[in-house]
Amino acid sequence: MKKILLASLLAVVILLSATAFGVLVLHTNDTLYKADVRLLGLTWQTGMDENEIMDNYHAVMDYLSPFNRGEFSLPSLAFSESGAYHFYETRNIFTALYIAGAVSFVLMILMLIKLKKRADFRKILGISGILTLIIPIVLLIVIAVDFNAAFIVFHKLFFNNDMWIFDPRLDPVINILPWQFFMHCGIFIGSLWIISALVQLVIYVKGRKRG
Repeated sequence: MKKILLASLLAVVILLSATAFGVLVLHTNDTLYKADVRLLGLTWQTGMDENEIMDNYHAVMDYLSPFNRGEFSLPSLAFSESGAYHFYETRNIFTALYIAGAVSFVLMILMLIKLKKRADFRKILGISGILTLIIPIVLLIVIAVDFNAAFIVFHKLFFNNDMWIFDPRLDPVINILPWQFFMHCGIFIGSLWIISALVQLVIYVKGRKRG
């Protein structure tokens, strides 16, 4: 039982670390978004050129930085008070996630150092790898079956209001943030979860072969 509890805790801190890292990559790197601007034809759908779309996207990302304490603003798009408040809440979630991710990363390193001294280290790593793999697979299946429903549930869990439901007439920024982009972000983060699980399982399998 103790072995399972340790493996479960390790899986949780690994998943949190991977999630925070994935969000950090997406937050600070616009490669995926640029690809989606072209893939989804956002210039055609919005009537905006790519530079204008990217300027407004970068303004949103800059505002969501934990180090930004300025007011929400966009270069060329109007926004409502409720829309600005939603981004304020989102920034708080980003900040909380980065803090949780940093704490989880430190805990993960400390746990791995301590667990490595145990004779059953690789078994614990194997159980953790399975748990780390099962969770993203289940979530990815749910997303694949009905992303819109998963998207709604996510927002209802993390936002205690309906301000995330944007009216494109009042908050046209929603037009440059289509649901497909968020789905691709979810797939990217889910891929990091799976990679984290596979690394643990590979170490476990190699250890068994040596044994």
